[in-house]
Amino acid sequence: MTKTGRLIQTMTIVAALAWIACIGAAHAARLTRTFGQGRIGAPNSIAVDPITKSVYIADRSKQQVLIFDRNGRYVRKFGGLGRGPGRFLSPGAVAVDAKGQVYVTDTGSYEKKIPRRDSEYVEGPHRIERFGRQGGYLGQRIFPPYTLVRGVSASVAGGVFAVMSYDGSAYFARFDSHLRSLPAPRIRWSSEDLKAVRNAQGYWFTALWDMKRNRLAAAQTPSETVLNREIVHMSPEGKIVKHTILHVEGFIVAIAADAKGRIYIAERVREIYEAGPRPERRGRNCVLIYDQSLRLIGSFPTNAPTALAVDAAGNAFVAGEDAVHVFHAANR
Repeated sequence: MTKTGRLIQTMTIVAALAWIACIGAAHAARLTRTFGQGRIGAPNSIAVDPITKSVYIADRSKQQVLIFDRNGRYVRKFGGLGRGPGRFLSPGAVAVDAKGQVYVTDTGSYEKKIPRRDSEYVEGPHRIERFGRQGGYLGQRIFPPYTLVRGVSASVAGGVFAVMSYDGSAYFARFDSHLRSLPAPRIRWSSEDLKAVRNAQGYWFTALWDMKRNRLAAAQTPSETVLNREIVHMSPEGKIVKHTILHVEGFIVAIAADAKGRIYIAERVREIYEAGPRPERRGRNCVLIYDQSLRLIGSFPTNAPTALAVDAAGNAFVAGEDAVHVFHAANR
């Protein structure tokens, strides 16, 4: 058997073990509460205020951000359809920093469905908008054409770091609480995987890894190169600390970190139509948990997740199509 064949066989076995672990570890996490039924339409992102424990949900079906208190009671909403300040064409990611400022990305494209006609698209720039805790508009940063904001994560010191993409590659950007640029690690990687989070230990992100060159895969990767899908830990200074194979066959919809540096990845089943009317289902609806050494230490099944956040106490907020489910692991 060739080296590549042995690698594929090993990856298949480990993926199967991860699937078994996801089913078998159901007892490791318990569902503590569910909220948002009847108010949530299409949650794109979820964030928890580190001080008040309020929950913010970016809902692309309403072009709004919904606010719930720490007990899951609805408080208010802000935003609405539009290009202007405080409005969204399509809210993408939401983050709340330690100062209570709320940051929301606008992906700049809204599909306007017209009866008996083709849909029309309303376009606008990619931007990050910032708000107060109660949703009051504070300002925005607009990015040049073809520069895409893929996601944001709150910074430990206030402000946010963002995952950006341009011309097929992804890179990091950092902004203070007024959305002014700060120094960031000068690193680029393939834009196929763009989920990332930053905490006190540094950056954690999913990426394609070039096994032949032992480095992150660049935007233009030779077709003969053997690639792994990996989770990468990078120091705040931009040095790769560790990376390990990420055994996920479904969609990675979100990545989050708790106060102890544990990493949570939400995986969603994907359907592939190759032959026949029924799709092939790959992956699983699951949350995977890794320690700081990037060892898989736990997992639990969920309904099809669309967003994920984790608070300092290790409570995992998993958004589904129409509600948020809160899990707490018994062995924390």
